[in-house]
Amino acid sequence: MALGSVVVGATRKDLVVTITDANGNPVNLTGGSATLQGRSRDVTAVKINSACPLTDAAAGIVTKADLGSLVSQANLTSAAVKLATFKLRIKYVDNAAKVDFTDEFELIWAQDPLQPA
Repeated sequence: MALGSVVVGATRKDLVVTITDANGNPVNLTGGSATLQGRSRDVTAVKINSACPLTDAAAGIVTKADLGSLVSQANLTSAAVKLATFKLRIKYVDNAAKVDFTDEFELIWAQDPLQPA
């Protein structure tokens, strides 16, 4: 599922995800944790493994703020690309220490529009 794109360095774009079970019910993450994880074939030097605060743990809602800070303009430049598509998942751990992952989704990081073409 493609969520769209974010410009590197953008600090106002957040990823908000509701973790659900196989029946579509929210997973109670009270006492648990969540981490955004993924990588890109376009920028192989960058691996995302970033904690996501539980913004409403009982309802399974996690938020990763400042998405643009996860990939830098230097990362794109060194890979000689203007944008990079990342395949991502949220790894989550419930209060019983059981680990699972969301379905995979894609997010594109694009260069700042004022960067040279």
